[in-house]
Amino acid sequence: MEIALTPADVAGLPGAGHVQFEGAAEGLAPELFAHGVKRIVDYYVMGMHAEYGLSNFAPPKPFLLLLRQLTDDLYAAISDGPVADASPGNAEMEPIIRALYPAAPSSVPPVPAPQNARTDAAAPVIVVGFPRSGTTWLQRMLQAHPDLAGPEGETCLFTSLRDVLANDALMGLAGRAAVVAAVRRFARALFAYWQEHNAPDALRVVEKTPSNVDHLETIVELFPEASIIGIYRDGRDVVHSLMQVQFGTDDPTAAAKGWVRSFRKLQAFAAGSDRIRVVRYEELLSDPTAHVVELLAWLGLPVDDRVRAALEAQAGTRVSQHQVRHSEGLSPAEAYAVYRHGGELLVELGYATPQEVRAVKLRPGYTFQLVRRRAGRLMRNR
Repeated sequence: MEIALTPADVAGLPGAGHVQFEGAAEGLAPELFAHGVKRIVDYYVMGMHAEYGLSNFAPPKPFLLLLRQLTDDLYAAISDGPVADASPGNAEMEPIIRALYPAAPSSVPPVPAPQNARTDAAAPVIVVGFPRSGTTWLQRMLQAHPDLAGPEGETCLFTSLRDVLANDALMGLAGRAAVVAAVRRFARALFAYWQEHNAPDALRVVEKTPSNVDHLETIVELFPEASIIGIYRDGRDVVHSLMQVQFGTDDPTAAAKGWVRSFRKLQAFAAGSDRIRVVRYEELLSDPTAHVVELLAWLGLPVDDRVRAALEAQAGTRVSQHQVRHSEGLSPAEAYAVYRHGGELLVELGYATPQEVRAVKLRPGYTFQLVRRRAGRLMRNR
């Protein structure tokens, strides 16, 4: 399925007739498409074939119109007049460029630029946490409140914006403030579109993507009024669960290191921000309704008997089918990975005692994994 705008779609947009690609042998080189727009488009197309991606926000045509508005905003920040984009990377970006900037034949009459009924959404609620830590369940619990709603799948929005916000050439031409302002308008417009077309009566949108933990500073930069809720879980359960699901991993060491890295990022951010609340999965599981009621109060949302009943009903809905209690069921490779790389954090968080960690490291299976990995390193270094 091709996704592209037509000349009639864009004839009334600000960039029509002001942005030149053909014959731009000389001009500016912001590399906007190669180092920015491509990643955004890739994450949209990805969502058309999976349960996660930017397609969770909007259908193709509205999404492309919003993306075109972003590129027009960025070109306008570069120059007040016409822009000749002579970026070397444009040669490989031709299909994406034409999807947003179709060649406009003279027979196409100008039409007014499309207007969205809403251009901004209320302060979003962003759920973050390492995969298999309960982010989906937490999002669904929050959305039991009638004032909260959100896309069913992961949007990967903040991951998709990484390249354009790290584009040094673009920053040099437009200035960081202008780039961030344009990206902020784009991100807010996506939230607004989803809310208008899916939950117009909701007060706030709840977005959940585990990789959000890698973009906490970006989230606050784009949505300084956002409320962030982080969740973490016993690393042993996380590693084991990731090894069981199709979209997980077959590398327990990568899973264990990722769990530690994710928590440390969450911990560091929470230490310096009042925009975030961090919850422990096991505590949430012990009394879901009570803990979510506390979160709703923090969000400033009222809770009555109807909301409590909805929370009780959602609390009984099982999301994950891959659970393990502590070290039960861990394979030798999983046990080695999580205790080797996450043992210190397990103790710090109270999931394990120092004695337990030492005992596991004395098990024959652990010792075998240790020897095998050391032998592997020696062979690679020969």
